[in-house]
Amino acid sequence: FCDTAVGFIKHYLKNSISDAGFGKFFKKIIIYGFTLHLCHILTHYQVNGAVNAIFNWVDDMIYAAIMTREAISILQHLGEIKPDLL
Repeated sequence: FCDTAVGFIKHYLKNSISDAGFGKFFKKIIIYGFTLHLCHILTHYQVNGAVNAIFNWVDDMIYAAIMTREAISILQHLGEIKPDLL
């Protein structure tokens, strides 16, 4: 949510809000949804009724990747809004 809000503010201040930008937002939501669904499937994968320990690390990696990507994007947006802030 923070990335979307900061990105919206950035584009509002630059007068560059567009329908293509909103399309990217929905594409991002769909991609994140599929990624989180895959994460759930892999971490709950069962063999003979028992959760398979091979994929225990997947959720940590995927959550960390998403959070890192969002943090980088927020910092990029903030840098474009106010370059001398950071």
